[in-house]
Formats: sequence, C-alpha cells, structure tokens
Amino acid sequence: MEKAIDKNSRLERIRVIACLLVITNHIQGAPVVENGIFFAGRESLIVLTQTSIQMFLMISGFLMFCNTGNHLEELWGTYWHRIKKFLLYLFLPSLVIVVVSAVFYGFIVDGKTMPEVFAERNFQWFYIKDYIFLQQSDYICVHLWYVWEYAKIIVFFPLLAFLCQDTKDKNRIRRLFMTASAANTIFVDARSFLGIPKGNFDSLTMNKYILFVLIGYELYLLFLQREINWMRVRIVGAALFCVALAGDIVLQSWYFERTGTTYMAATILGCAGVGNFLFLFSFQESGLSAVWNWLGKRTLYIYLVHVIVIFTGENVWDRFFWEIAGAGKSMLSLLVYSFGYGAVIFALSLVTGMLFAVVYEKIFLTIGGKFLFQIGRKILFGIEKRGKESNEKQRFVGNTNAE
Repeated sequence: MEKAIDKNSRLERIRVIACLLVITNHIQGAPVVENGIFFAGRESLIVLTQTSIQMFLMISGFLMFCNTGNHLEELWGTYWHRIKKFLLYLFLPSLVIVVVSAVFYGFIVDGKTMPEVFAERNFQWFYIKDYIFLQQSDYICVHLWYVWEYAKIIVFFPLLAFLCQDTKDKNRIRRLFMTASAANTIFVDARSFLGIPKGNFDSLTMNKYILFVLIGYELYLLFLQREINWMRVRIVGAALFCVALAGDIVLQSWYFERTGTTYMAATILGCAGVGNFLFLFSFQESGLSAVWNWLGKRTLYIYLVHVIVIFTGENVWDRFFWEIAGAGKSMLSLLVYSFGYGAVIFALSLVTGMLFAVVYEKIFLTIGGKFLFQIGRKILFGIEKRGKESNEKQRFVGNTNAE
C-alpha cells in the first residue's frame, strides 16, 4: 500500500474528476427551484458537483504531511519552500488571470472584438483591487476564492505539520481540533436552518476548509495499513455519499416548504465529499494511471482558466450545446449537458491552461526570475562591497589609533 500511495495515481484520478466536477458545477443550466417546484434530481447533481472542493482539500491533507514525520528540525526549509511554491505557482498565476479578466472583460463576457475592447478602454480594474486588498473574487473570477483559502493553509503549515504526526498525544490534540471544527460547522448549519441570523464559533475553531485538510491526513494514516479491503471501502464511501444525499434532499424539501428558498448544509456536503473520496480512492491503479498522472499535473491551470473559457463559450456555442442536449427538459437532458458540455470545457481549458503554463512558466517566470535574480545579485553585491569598505575603514582607523 505504501507503494500505491507513493505512486499517487489514485489521488491524481480524484484530482482530475474533482476538476471536472468544478467545471460542471459552474455550468449548471437549470435551477433547483423553478415555478415554485423543488427538483430533487437537480439538487442531487449540485451536491455531487460541490463535493469537488472537499476532495481537493483532502488530497492536500493526504500528501502535505506524509513526509514531515520526525524531520521537524527542517521545518523552516519546508515551510519556506511551500511559501515560495504558493506565491510562484498559485498566487501569481491567479493574479495574472485576474488582470487578464479585468483587461479583456468586454471580450470574455460581452463578446466584443479586441479593437472594440481597447477603443472603449472599459477595463474592470476593481477586480484587481478587490482580489489583492479585500481577498474577494466575484463573477468572472469567482473561483479564485480558493486561492485565499489555500493561503491560510500554507500560512498555518508549521502548526498543521506539528499536529499531523502519528503519535498518541498529537493524534488526540488534532482530533480534538477536528471535533471542535465539525461541531461549529453543525452549529452554523442548524442556525441557518432555523433562520437565526447570526452566531458561530469561527473565532474559536479552525475553519471547515482546514478541517478537510486534517481529514485528508486521517485518511492517509488509515490507508497506511498493509491489508485494506477495498471493496468495503468502496461500499462505505458509496453508502456515506448516498445517506448524505438523501439527508440533503429531505432537509432541502423541508426548508423549501417553510421558506420558499434553499440552502446548502456544509455538514451534509462534507459527508458527501468524504464518501465520494473513499469511493473513488477504492479503485486500484489501472492502465490509465499514466493518463491520470499527466492530467492531474495540469489541473491547476485548468482550474485557473476554466471560468474564462466558460464565459467566452457562452457567446459562441453554449446555446448550441444546451439545445442539442435537450434544453434541460428532463434530468437525462441536464446530465448530458452538464457532463457532455463540461467535458468540452475541460478539454478546451486543458489546451488553454497548457498555453498559459508555457507563457507563464517558460517566459514570465524565466525572464522575470532572471531579472529579479540580477537585481538581488546587485543588491547583495552592493551590501557586500559596502561591508568590505566599512571593514577596511575600521581597520585603517584602528591602525591609525594604534600608531
């Protein structure tokens, strides 16, 4: 089993499927409530697609601490490496996407030509301001909220690495934190269901996203065992997802009858996410492992560009796919559109993401990195030179005083 974990093709398969589910969630074509009727089938599709974020976080927890072990004396090096990796390969690319979205908003959303965009100069600069200073993303950048949530995980990495060690005391402490976070999530869901406007214990507990990172680590410890009944894991995962889905539909139906609106219970969605993860992880590696690994390495850039691709496609082919799939007149029609069109967006985002990766990593990082390296080198050289001059001066003064 250790070998299977090291290979990671199971996790890459989950990562790719989760990425497809994110895209599917963002192209939902039919509302859950329509003409005063609540549709359980549409709600089921939404629950399925929204388990993607939980699975991404559990993958992070599964991998992030497995090599920390007893090497905490080298924690600073690991921490600094993760910070640099986050800044260079997640935050800066996401910032580029925000800038592109702000400058080419007219082309992406309104379907205007490039000459029209630059002639009007109606750039949406507030996207950049809100993203950096308010850590907010909306509409065309809606998916980038995840970047700031992941930033919290990176910031707290030393604490999480300290907690995520397989010792008796640290297991107890970690699971106490997890229990408190889960209890707060349940409390917030109950408050929302009862219509109580305010009240939570967010300031006293780790947030629900860090909770799923810790759950991912717990699953890592679970699957370190050499003898695992994968069929049992599959059944447990499927049962957990189905029970969570049934519970969501029942609660949503009650809530809709009482208020005429719907809400998503984070507790139920979390249970569905864990069930989905277990179910997908239970399938052993296959001949497609190389494909999953190749696609998994590119999901970050797919995730970053997919909303731009979706909005661009709305002006070109979205209506065509919607009509050819049956315009959402039945659940089958909605499934065909969601996953068929989602696969098209995934493929286009893959191509777009790979082009973006080449431009960013091979040109922006290489040229920009060399430029920053030269500046840093000159600064260090200047400091070193001044230091030598200062030492020479001190030596000269000292010799003069001696004489």
